[in-house]
Amino acid sequence: MSEDESPASEGWFEELRSKAETALRDADDRDATGVMKDVDRLLHEVRVSQLELEMQNEELRRAYTELQVTNDKYSDLYDFAPVAYFTMDPAGTIQEGNLAGAALLGLG
Repeated sequence: MSEDESPASEGWFEELRSKAETALRDADDRDATGVMKDVDRLLHEVRVSQLELEMQNEELRRAYTELQVTNDKYSDLYDFAPVAYFTMDPAGTIQEGNLAGAALLGLG
């Protein structure tokens, strides 16, 4: 180490500081790049999850609509059938009955 490069010289401290700042900036750049990649990856995952949920929601709405139509159709067939229909439990207790069944029992 020459006299100009001794630790006591002012230029040496400036050079050391410059190297430290460069090293820190390079480390920050690497960290920022890694963080940005993580943020981009997480944002992508959130967007994919959001689209999946929207698609599932749409499918559920479609299935609900189909189920409602089917339920209405069979309810009409059951309730307005010209013959009596009863739904009973295993003990023989009437759980449900249609309009013709209610009329047969004098309830309607």
